[in-house]
Amino acid sequence: MNADLLHRYVAGDVSEQEALEVAAWIAESNKNEHEYKVLRSLYDITLWRTEEDGRFLQKGKYGILSKPLIIRLCRIAAIILVVFSLTYWWTQRKINVVPVIQMVHTPKGQRTEMVLSDGTKVWINSNSTLKYSDFTSQDRRVVELDGEGYFIVTKNPTKPFIVKTTRYDIKVLGTEFNVTAYSSERDWHASLVNGKIDINAKDGSNLMVLEPNTEAYVENGNLMKRSMSTIESAFKWRKGQISFENRSMAEIIRKLETCYDVKIIVHNKSILQSRYTGTFAVHDGISHILNVLSTYDKFTYVLEKDNKIIIY
Repeated sequence: MNADLLHRYVAGDVSEQEALEVAAWIAESNKNEHEYKVLRSLYDITLWRTEEDGRFLQKGKYGILSKPLIIRLCRIAAIILVVFSLTYWWTQRKINVVPVIQMVHTPKGQRTEMVLSDGTKVWINSNSTLKYSDFTSQDRRVVELDGEGYFIVTKNPTKPFIVKTTRYDIKVLGTEFNVTAYSSERDWHASLVNGKIDINAKDGSNLMVLEPNTEAYVENGNLMKRSMSTIESAFKWRKGQISFENRSMAEIIRKLETCYDVKIIVHNKSILQSRYTGTFAVHDGISHILNVLSTYDKFTYVLEKDNKIIIY
């Protein structure tokens, strides 16, 4: 509720439409009603009067100071004190507002699309969690991602958009990018479609600036950067596709486990470092994908109970 409007409502200086607006706000909750009563009580103090009408309070060397004058001076002082108190109370009320953290979790095998309060569009991939709040009263737009997400960020030069992950933080003003950052995995990728993003360490220091059609990734514990010939492969999952460019079999297996909610056990370790580039439709099924991959590395697999797959 606008502070000025609420003060004018208490003073009786509002239009009929404004009065209805404030009345509806008061009726919304006990908390709103309590805030109104506090303001009402403080305002009533400023209307304090006395019925005593003594002719003189003090008579001294420099003349007469009448009691009505003392009363008026006290009333002015009371008004100043109440105005200060109202301002301080309202300011503290705004300062002490704690943003409500909301969380969206996408189960394995599913995807979620949503729009944040600033208009930013977010797609959340399988087995991923996004935490966020209302950005209206904050000087930054901060979200936390555990998993994979695609962001089309609404541009706002005065409010940077920050994606916090377990390993790095990404800072942008307005851009389009994909992030893969599962806390349970060693892999970390950020792929930029357009705009520019800063990749920062947890202490806030800048580690890398990413340009369009490039990807940041972690290799042997180090943050690296490379160009991508087909940046679209990083976010085809939004359209129900599994796509990878020059990815190891170990990475592909983790992606398949997340997408199809299965557990893959590899006995044939020699295939884990083989690298592949390709695109599959999710609805084709995991058996189809494994059949295609097996034509290159000559492995076999068995589908077992409890969503378990053994690769030999």
